[in-house]
Amino acid sequence: GHGEAPYVNWTILSAPRKDFGAITTQVQCELPIGGMRLKRTLSLSDNDAVINVVDEITNINKLGRIYNIVQHPTIGAPFLDTSVMIDTNGTKGFASGNPMPAVEEPVIYWPKMVFQEELVDVRRFTDLPAPPVVNLSFPADKEYGWITACNPGEGLMLGYFWKLSDYPWCRIWKFFEDGQPAACGMEFGTTPLPLPFKQIVAKGSIFGLPTYEYLDANQTRTKSFSFFLTEIPDDYRGASNIAYDDGILTISEHGEHSRDITVKVK
Repeated sequence: GHGEAPYVNWTILSAPRKDFGAITTQVQCELPIGGMRLKRTLSLSDNDAVINVVDEITNINKLGRIYNIVQHPTIGAPFLDTSVMIDTNGTKGFASGNPMPAVEEPVIYWPKMVFQEELVDVRRFTDLPAPPVVNLSFPADKEYGWITACNPGEGLMLGYFWKLSDYPWCRIWKFFEDGQPAACGMEFGTTPLPLPFKQIVAKGSIFGLPTYEYLDANQTRTKSFSFFLTEIPDDYRGASNIAYDDGILTISEHGEHSRDITVKVK
């Protein structure tokens, strides 16, 4: 991972306890270099493979500062193989590696893009060569972002769901060994740019979206997301849409005749 949070010691503020249909725990870490504090509350559903995460980010400096936070889920074997499909409601984006200041050029549109003069389907792991990292924004009329990984052979879907006001960007990266998928990142966060702040500030925005956030001294900002694991048929075609209503996710399938799946997240 990047930044301090994966490398500092975390304190358990409250041991796991069963309450209101979930097992909940709370942990916290302090980031001395950044002058930040992160308090995380995790709630595991009693009845479903669903975890809700609430992060409280506090600037403990005496002055305001800019910052970024990127959630960094990564999948690997045995779940990850060539049959896995990555789906998201992210649309307009760009591949990493383009020089500043026009890092977002050429613009791509998920899920297909031209890479090394070949048209590849980026949601699959069978179209090679594949771009190492793709950064995506979301349609302006969407309130929520989501990303899923489906393995029909294993009968499982892993998914993440969040408010776009919390995390307006998604980053999908792939790593191959001997021609086989070894790892895949399903990141979402406040920036598409893993660069020093000097360069991020100079860039400012991409597609009209911010690439960093600001926290005043002693200010706290709260962000949340949910992730889930659910069963799918062995001939599942991947997720085409996720709708949210009153704590329920309805996952639609690609194709004419969708086999909808529902997941209770609240």
